[in-house]
Amino acid sequence: MIHITPFMIGWQRRWWSRNEFHWRWSVPGVALALVVAFASGLLFFGERTDLMKTLAVLGILVEIVLTVLV
Repeated sequence: MIHITPFMIGWQRRWWSRNEFHWRWSVPGVALALVVAFASGLLFFGERTDLMKTLAVLGILVEIVLTVLV
């Protein structure tokens, strides 16, 4: 935490200029690739998964939907 404190303070006080955010379709594309990798691991390789991994992938799906809709 100590090593990022100067950056947090600089960001808050705007010591450097901020660039405007530009939407890129690669954002949900990468998330979708993660979901495909998870699903292929389940279907093709018979991978056993735990609850935390499943919840993480469901969270990614929800974020994809919210990002695209908003």
